[in-house]
Amino acid sequence: MNRQRGSHSKRFRRLFSGGEPKAAPEHARGPHVEVPAHDPPPHHDGPFAGESLRATLDRWTRLDAPLPEALIRRGLVALRVDRATLGEAARAPEAGGRTTRIHESSHFAVDVLAWRSGEFGPILEQGDAARVLLVVEGTATEIDFADTPCGRLAPTLSRPVPAGTVSVSRLGDHRSIGNLQAPGEDLVAIVVTSPINPGRIRSLADTVFDGKDMPG
Repeated sequence: MNRQRGSHSKRFRRLFSGGEPKAAPEHARGPHVEVPAHDPPPHHDGPFAGESLRATLDRWTRLDAPLPEALIRRGLVALRVDRATLGEAARAPEAGGRTTRIHESSHFAVDVLAWRSGEFGPILEQGDAARVLLVVEGTATEIDFADTPCGRLAPTLSRPVPAGTVSVSRLGDHRSIGNLQAPGEDLVAIVVTSPINPGRIRSLADTVFDGKDMPG
């Protein structure tokens, strides 16, 4: 199933195009980012990478239960996948982005993001499911938002998530994922959600930027 994304992209790009995303300061809430000890996986032309991914998904499916966050994290860190492994799902459209569901069982779902420069997903208010991101190619940007006393969401920090890195969204997180790389640089990523709970989608109308569009 392919879903075209793009309704948030231009507005997010204007709001957050002021430079390289900054990592969270040490005293801030942890971003749940895990960088594997090995180097980013090399390109694979053979069947090994695809078999590794299929074996991981089959093993998780046989558990027949919601996947613990630590299990998803370890499984994604251990994967050796690249764009070729993901085939058509990793082919970005001419503009915007594509999200393709490559696996779904009773307890978890796996999506592949293939996004062009400037593409951003919506702000997702994370429910009781773990949402784990593995960047396969390029660098993702995560922007965290927080509730404020005025009742609107405000951005609190942004951080780059480079290829080979795993990042976890947990209960209570308000987060948007996007591609702020230079034009021509795609983002390809795998997202595992367990249990299957899309969370609550928040729009820019819920943020302090509502009605504050810049001219032009």
